[in-house]
Amino acid sequence: MTYGRPPMVPGYSDVELPSLIDDEYLLHAGEGSQIDGQPSRLVCFVYSIELTDILEEILLTFYHRQDSKLFLDSQPSEALACVLAIDNKLHRFRKTVPEVFRTENYDTHSSASWHANVLLQASVLHSR
Repeated sequence: MTYGRPPMVPGYSDVELPSLIDDEYLLHAGEGSQIDGQPSRLVCFVYSIELTDILEEILLTFYHRQDSKLFLDSQPSEALACVLAIDNKLHRFRKTVPEVFRTENYDTHSSASWHANVLLQASVLHSR
């Protein structure tokens, strides 16, 4: 988390997010694939990056502008449009989070160690 500070390297990155495939399933030739029903250990990391991108947009739009007070006061319709656009991105993000990483579904898996790991990652993602 950035704790309200502006990003150190602002702007869009054209680097692709990692594939949701654990290292042991990668192939030397080709991409490989994750086993069905077993989420990758990278899910929390990848979704945290996506959420940080949304947070960066929030910080740059509302808090780290030279005219942020003026923007909110003098252009309320534009500010509202920005809020609604960001809210839409957050709703879309929430819908894309895999079921197993949603905190409301945390008690649906049986393996205790796997369950604890996934629950911890889901809680971290939810708190962000």
